[in-house]
Amino acid sequence: MVRGDLEELHDNLKDSFSKIRKDFDEINQKLSVFDLRIQDVEKIEEPKGFDESHIKKIVVETINALVSSGKLNFSDTPKNRSDEKILRKINRTKKYMIANRIIYLAKNKNMTLPEIRDIIAYDEELCSRATFYRYFEKLTKKGQISIVKIDDVEIVVHIDTPKT
Repeated sequence: MVRGDLEELHDNLKDSFSKIRKDFDEINQKLSVFDLRIQDVEKIEEPKGFDESHIKKIVVETINALVSSGKLNFSDTPKNRSDEKILRKINRTKKYMIANRIIYLAKNKNMTLPEIRDIIAYDEELCSRATFYRYFEKLTKKGQISIVKIDDVEIVVHIDTPKT
């Protein structure tokens, strides 16, 4: 009886080890597939960075293409001294012009602050939004314009100051 039990135990162990070997073979097969995939991925080269001369070449080609297509024009810069003088004069009076434009819109139109901002900053492109708000603050502090709330709508109005 002991002999029969030993043979049964031997057969059970043999079956168990054969199952384990089969499992190991499957795992090894999967590992070899993964190894092949890893090798394939390692073979793929990452794009190398361009050297400085190559980048310069691309930039020059792009600029030349834009110039030849008319999308880039270097004639925006002043050509002579009289143009420079005119541009300087405009820049000096620009603050005055923008402030007067804000006052004009507040005086003659019933507009909200965002509407006036859109006209000055976006439509007429006289200044940026941040600059517009700085002008608005200055005019408010000087008492030249104010915001009046009418039916939950805030309208910018001009304050007439009596001239003495």
